[in-house]
Parts: sequence; C-alpha cells; structure tokens
Amino acid sequence: MRLLHRLVPRSLGSRIALILIAGLFGAQLFTSTVWFDRRQRALMDAPNRIVAVRVGDALKLLSTATDAPERALAPLQTDFFHAAAVNTPDKASGKIGIDANALRIMRRIIEEEAGPIAELRVTRADILGDDGQVAGMSALLCAREPRGRYTMFVAVPHRSGWLKVEASEGQHGAGTHCLATITDYILRIYLVRMIIIALIALLAVRIAMQPLKRMISAAEALGRNIRQPPLPTDGPEEVRQAAEAFNLMQAKLLKAMQERSHFLTSVSHDLRSPITRLRLRTETQLPAEMREPFRRDLLDMETLVNATLSFMQDGTSDEGAMPLDLFQILDALVHVLGEQGARIELIGSPGATMLGYPQSLKRCFQNLIENALRYAGSAQIEVAIEDTRLRISVRDDGPGIPPALLTQVLEPFYRVETSRAAETGGFGLGLSIAANIVKFHSGTIELRNRHSGGLIVDVVFPRLSGATS
Repeated sequence: MRLLHRLVPRSLGSRIALILIAGLFGAQLFTSTVWFDRRQRALMDAPNRIVAVRVGDALKLLSTATDAPERALAPLQTDFFHAAAVNTPDKASGKIGIDANALRIMRRIIEEEAGPIAELRVTRADILGDDGQVAGMSALLCAREPRGRYTMFVAVPHRSGWLKVEASEGQHGAGTHCLATITDYILRIYLVRMIIIALIALLAVRIAMQPLKRMISAAEALGRNIRQPPLPTDGPEEVRQAAEAFNLMQAKLLKAMQERSHFLTSVSHDLRSPITRLRLRTETQLPAEMREPFRRDLLDMETLVNATLSFMQDGTSDEGAMPLDLFQILDALVHVLGEQGARIELIGSPGATMLGYPQSLKRCFQNLIENALRYAGSAQIEVAIEDTRLRISVRDDGPGIPPALLTQVLEPFYRVETSRAAETGGFGLGLSIAANIVKFHSGTIELRNRHSGGLIVDVVFPRLSGATS
C-alpha cells in the first residue's frame, strides 16, 4: 500500500491524467482483439483469392465435362487442393474464419472464372500456423508461413450436384517476420495511441485546472493582503460557482475586519478614557504619598491595553505592501534604541529586500529586540541574504528558555516568569505579536538556545524576486 501511495502523483491534474490514460489502456487491452481480427483477415486475403481462382477452374471443368467427374478434375488435384463431385454438401466442420465481404469477393472471382453460380457454402475456413495447427494469437504474430485451410461447396451450374473443395493455401512469398509484426502491433495499437491520448489528456487537464490554479493563487494573495480584487466569475458552471463562493468569503472577511477595526477603536477609546480619568483623580485628589502606587498600576493597565490591542491586530496593517530593505529598517530602529541607551550590534549590509509592511515589521523587530534587552541588557542582530530567503537572527546573552517551552512562549499571555508584572518581563504578548507579523508576511520564526548561553530568534522571510545582493 505504501509503494502504491508513493507511485500515485500528488497533484490533482496528474491524477486525472493518470486515470484517463489507465482507462484508455484498459479499454485498449479489451479491444485489442480487433487488431487480431484484422490480422487474420489480412492473412486470409491472398489464400482466399488463390483458392477462389482454383475453385472457378474446377467448376468450369466439371460443368463442361463429358467424362466422369473424377477424370475431369484430375489435372487440378494436388497435395493442397482436392476437388470432388458430391450430391449434397456436408455440414460445417470447423471454424469459419471468413466474413461476408471476403465471401462476396470469393464468389465474384469464381463467377469470373466459371460464370454465375447458384450457391456457395464455406463450411470451414481458418488459419494454420507453422506447426500445422489452428493458429492462435502467438501464431498470428510470429508464424512465418501461415496457411489458409478451406472446405467449401459450390452448386454446379447447368447440372445437378455440388463441387466439394478441400484446400490449403499459403502466402506465396508474403511471409511474416515475428519482430516486425509485434513491433507493428505495439506501435500502432498501444504506443502511438497512448502517446497521442496522453498528450491530449495532459493538455485537457492543464486547461481544466487553470481556474483551480487561479483560485489557489488568489487564496495565497488573500493571505498576504485581504484587499485583493475579486476573482472573475466566468468559465464553466462549477468554476463560476466556486469563484462566487470565494468572492463571497472574501467580502465576509473584509466586513469582519472592518467590524473588528471598529471594535478595537471603540475598546481603545472606552478603556483609555477611564484610565485617563483615574490618572487625573490620582494627581488631584490623592495625597502625595499615595500617588506613586496608583501611577504604577495605571501605567500597567495602559500598557496591557496597548499590548492587547496590538496583538488583536494579528499583524495586519492598513498600509500598502511595498519593496523594502530590512537592513535599513533595522538600522533605523537600532539607531533610535541606541539613543535611549540600548547596547545593540547590527551585522550585515543593505540589500535584504522583501515585500512587506514597514510599520508592522518595525513593531515585530522592536518586540524581539526589546525582549533581548529586557533579559540580557544587550542584543546582536545579523542579517543574512540567501538565494531565495532573508534570515534575521536576534541573539542575546540572557538566561535562555527551557527547551520544552521554546514554542510555548509564542502563545499569547504566556511567560516563563509568571508574576505578570511589567518590570519582570511584560505581559507575555511581545513574542506573540512578532510571530503573528512574521506569519502575515509568509515567514517563519524559530527560537533556540545558544550553546554559550542565551537565546537566538531566527526569522526567515521570502526574498523579493529579482533582488540583488
């Protein structure tokens, strides 16, 4: 079963083409007997005509004979041709491998030799192989001197009685070659037809799969930017229905995003307003010695609200995607953080070009750098340009993360330190926001511990096609 599963193509188009070709091959096997019938008729054609001429000669001698029939027919008798006068024809004594058209040709030849005849009966007509036995499929392919064998009865004109003929006739030089015959059989019956049908099937499947590939491309583009133009609703009925369903889904997603944006705006306003009022009351109504604890609590609340709203944006942005140099974005970010006293080293050079949203990417790497600064006090950033990818590594010399938690820390609100206090590591949303932004840009993010101590965060993005280092 595993071997069969491996042999089955993965793409839908290839599977459809394989089914069509396999069905054709099965049908061809079933109908290959047509070739053997034609082969038998071809091998019988020359013997049919030669025997018919000799029967005509025998009939002409018999109908005009004044002596005994045996004496009149004696000149024609050979080891392969025997004619005799009989009163009534015998019943069929073997396979009659001759069709109506060949029978009409034999009768016409006989009448050209002996004049009109009342009736012609063939009671046996078959092909003998080289061994003298009735030829099967192998003999039809490989017999070098196949012979036609006949038993027939002809009503004698102008006299009563019948002429009985038993004859065996060869090809008279038209022998066959086994290899040539088999090659002709395989080429004409299988190979040529299979190649033609395979090409037609592949072309037809390719044309039929174009709408599906268009939908796949649209779905991938939709993952990068929800505001893509709708799919055209043309083509076959099933394709139109699928395109309409896809466009309806996109419209619902856009509506949901608009509703979420409105919700975030409302929540932001509704949460910040009471915090502002509480801060005002803290400064005006509380004694000086009680203000500082309230200030810290209100700052934590505001920070948590901002972080939560940022996470709920899921990396999306209203800004347009554009070609940008990641190194320049990181260089500007390092410069700003450096002015605030952060110790950050940036390694690499310009040319790390990708298609993305600059503000979202800035927020992503700011979260990663601040995470490194929070736990280690310093950070090192390396920008590496590969063939089709960009790799950005953020390293620190902090305590690292237990291996079992390296993927879990990317979940929202999860922290290795569980106090939830901002001064001991934030609220557990920075890495989650960064991971969402990376995913939104079709990238990957991986956390791993350094051998010398500390953490490495590897972010990989697809490189912009046509970009040069």
